[in-house]
Amino acid sequence: ADVRELSHLWLSMAVPDIGSDFSVVAPPKSMPLWQFIVAGGVSGAVSRTATAPLERLKIMQQAAQARTSVRAIAREVVAKEGARP
Repeated sequence: ADVRELSHLWLSMAVPDIGSDFSVVAPPKSMPLWQFIVAGGVSGAVSRTATAPLERLKIMQQAAQARTSVRAIAREVVAKEGARP
């Protein structure tokens, strides 16, 4: 197989990765659709905002040369960059 055949095969098989736990939830009958959509958007934004700092600390711990705790890394980040509300 040449590069063109492989690229064509790869492009024809490309499917967006939506994860293994993807499911569609229908809004309750008592809730308007727009309210359901807004609630989903707000919950997604809150979950990303809450988990992003923790993910950063986890990655910093994984990349650290010495064995150190997440608490120590958090203190270091606050000391260097300050805490933002």
